[in-house]
Amino acid sequence: MNTYRVTLNFTFAKHYAGDEYSQREDPLPNMTRKESKKVKREAYERTDAYYEEHNIEDYIKSLQSAMGFVETLWFDEEELLGAEWDAERFAIHMTIKTDKTPDEIRDELESNSLEDGEYEACGETGWLIFTRREGNIPWHGEWDVKDVWEYGLTDYRDNPIDVVKVEEPPRVDE
Repeated sequence: MNTYRVTLNFTFAKHYAGDEYSQREDPLPNMTRKESKKVKREAYERTDAYYEEHNIEDYIKSLQSAMGFVETLWFDEEELLGAEWDAERFAIHMTIKTDKTPDEIRDELESNSLEDGEYEACGETGWLIFTRREGNIPWHGEWDVKDVWEYGLTDYRDNPIDVVKVEEPPRVDE
């Protein structure tokens, strides 16, 4: 087996209140469609204002460890040995052990369906970010909350994926 350092370079793709995509097309309970659209627009404006003052990439990095962020990706035949957030960029460096080639690793990561995994989570994971509630409170997946919308998604699949073989130190027989 070979050991590789794999770097995923992330991008955060923000949604907008007026986007056709929405998790909820129906009006909020006890509101007209017009009132509900106003609440949605206000939630996006409040969230936009919050992230003008707070770096969204730093916030995403703070939600969980690098290992926790990537451990659910695709590692069927690979052993995930470790992961760390890049201190300067919006990226994670992983160390994996596998029999696959660098091209096979890249192909699997590029074709990984985040839509069938990471994007199906409930609450903010970093892969998913939601609009902030009144008082700039993040949504943590509570079932009784109705006035939150998906604010954006983190992805790496359209960015370069760096795969570099790690030379293992020579074995010393004792």
